[in-house]
Amino acid sequence: MRQVSDGAVITTNTLIAVLADEQQLKLECSIPERYASTVALGKSLSFRTRGRDTMQGREAVIYAIDPAVEASTRTLKIRARCKDSRGLVAGMFADINLPLSTVSDALLVPTEAIVPDLNGTKIFVQRGGVARPVFVETGGRTPTMVRISSGIAAGDTVLTTGLLLLKPGLPVKTEL
Repeated sequence: MRQVSDGAVITTNTLIAVLADEQQLKLECSIPERYASTVALGKSLSFRTRGRDTMQGREAVIYAIDPAVEASTRTLKIRARCKDSRGLVAGMFADINLPLSTVSDALLVPTEAIVPDLNGTKIFVQRGGVARPVFVETGGRTPTMVRISSGIAAGDTVLTTGLLLLKPGLPVKTEL
């Protein structure tokens, strides 16, 4: 769409028209710096738009990664080429899903089991019929689960209710 009419006076700063190549659309986003080591050139990501083809999933391949983290936002900018740009319009917003890593043997506990402490993060487990506090290191999280990277093992019984009343060595009875 042209931005000027016939006979208009234009200067070097006057916008005449916007040009966009809809055959080769690119996606640009910023990710938190802590995930910088998980992105690589050629890695795929998926995205969804809310435009014409509402929420249809699409794929793109990363072709550029900013060599420096943005100082004010502590984010890293990446760019990806859309594999199929049919139905998309330049400038649309997208919801991006960037797979970071897969851990097949992760230990997950409900978020309500986490107890913040001055010395770190702990959870209560049942061992020998009594409650025992165990300091743990946490990793990634979802809205309902937290990954435990050290402190407990598979098979431990994690207590999730009555945590405010628990004290080390207090007898507990679990119901399965």
